[in-house]
Amino acid sequence: MKISIAELKQLILEEINYTFDEALSKSDKYSFDKIAEVNDIHYNDLIVELGDGAYGILAAYRHFNEGIKSKTNKPISVVWIKEEHKYLVVDGYHRLVEALLRGEQKFLCEIDWTGFTKEWSLPDSGDRLVLEDIFSQND
Repeated sequence: MKISIAELKQLILEEINYTFDEALSKSDKYSFDKIAEVNDIHYNDLIVELGDGAYGILAAYRHFNEGIKSKTNKPISVVWIKEEHKYLVVDGYHRLVEALLRGEQKFLCEIDWTGFTKEWSLPDSGDRLVLEDIFSQND
């Protein structure tokens, strides 16, 4: 089945948990080869995969301890997850670790507003780093 750009935009708009006007505005501005939205996002609004020594934030932290640091200063890449009203971190774990270790609570992120990702799976609640716990320990 072939789908037009207009039909694809409509499908995306139906998936995003915003009013139609807000979603249309974001879709027109940030989708389909247009500029990405870059914004500061608070740690409470991020979904961060814990992972293990091979992937996720634990791997990035292990790399940091081994002297392997981020190779870029680009914003952290996130995808809007409408069911949770949060952003899934899909790229930039090394940058996130470095920012967390500096005590930052907001992170510059490039936002994919489509509301879903086929490349990354949503981690179960047991495989997430709860950033609120980290900052509450420092209080």
